[in-house]
Amino acid sequence: MKDKRFSIAAKLIRTNEIKTFSEIIDIVPKTVVAKELGINPERFNRLLATIDLFVVKDLVKLAEVLEVDTIAVLHLVDNELPKRKTRKH
Repeated sequence: MKDKRFSIAAKLIRTNEIKTFSEIIDIVPKTVVAKELGINPERFNRLLATIDLFVVKDLVKLAEVLEVDTIAVLHLVDNELPKRKTRKH
């Protein structure tokens, strides 16, 4: 049985109250998310520190666990990324 806090996080994602990936961790502890995704907790910490290293299959699995669209999780990751400077041509 999955942790009930995933349902809380999912509701907050659906209502746009969670805007970044790291806000999920404010609701569901890192260890719980890592275990649910089958990721070693140390590796999960590294991924959180460098969010763009997550692989798509892990993000898809998280979306399934949260019962939200994958694109919603991808938006959270995108919001977490530092904004890239656009180059002038």
